[in-house]
Amino acid sequence: MNGRGSADARNVQTNAVNGMQNAQAMFDLAASRMTSAAAGVAGPDPVSPDTPDMAEAMVGMMSAQLAYTASAKVLSMTLEHERSVLDLLA
Repeated sequence: MNGRGSADARNVQTNAVNGMQNAQAMFDLAASRMTSAAAGVAGPDPVSPDTPDMAEAMVGMMSAQLAYTASAKVLSMTLEHERSVLDLLA
C-alpha cells in the first residue's frame, strides 16, 4: 500500500470509530429519554415538547443501533481490505 492509501485507510478507520462513538452517545441519550418516559417524568406541562415520548426514544435507540452497526461494518471491511492487500504483498 502506498503512503496515501495507508493514510486514507487510517482516515476511514478513524471516521468509523468516531461514528461508533457518536452512535453510542445517541443511544445513551435515547435510552435516558426512554427511562424518563417509562418513569412518567414530565415537566410542569405534560404536553410540552420537552416531555419524554417512549416511541420517539425507541426510534432514537433504533437509529443509533443502525448507525453503530454501519460504522462497525465500515471498520471491519477496511481492516479486511488491509489484510487482503498485505496477503497479496506477502
